[in-house]
Amino acid sequence: IQEIVIVKNGFNLHSVKGTGIKNNINYLDKTMIKAGDYYYLRALQEDGEIAWSSPLWFEPQHDPK
Repeated sequence: IQEIVIVKNGFNLHSVKGTGIKNNINYLDKTMIKAGDYYYLRALQEDGEIAWSSPLWFEPQHDPK
């Protein structure tokens, strides 16, 4: 893997250089989550091919007062 990109709502949020066949990413998005926000991963392979994850959709949690 050449590069891994975390995409939020269609925009590149964070990227890391790949380290071979297996990679780990730890990233904390400190922005507020809004209804309908989504994230996915895009991995650029050494051969130029691209792999995409399925999107993960998030909803903010409301304080039940």
